[in-house]
Amino acid sequence: MPFGILIGMKNAKANMLNIDRAGRMVIPQEVRRQFGLHFGSKMELDTTGDAIVLRPVDEKPALTMEDGLYIHEGIPEYGTLSDEVSFSREQRNRAVWGNE
Repeated sequence: MPFGILIGMKNAKANMLNIDRAGRMVIPQEVRRQFGLHFGSKMELDTTGDAIVLRPVDEKPALTMEDGLYIHEGIPEYGTLSDEVSFSREQRNRAVWGNE
């Protein structure tokens, strides 16, 4: 099952991507976070009819459970692991208590 499909982009301007002269495009930050993509991530590209399908190729998921604990093996997005934990806590607190 594909992780993401970009088909035609008919009327969704938020999903619009541009291709530069070197043939590169930038995947939006929200999508990179959703699928755990980071610098160096490998993607598989397939074409079917009028669609382009991209799939992450990571052999092992970044988040796994071992002995009842969640283990993250990846690159923190916000600097150090401590920064990542602080950012996650701030987001959770804002969601629960509001933007104070």
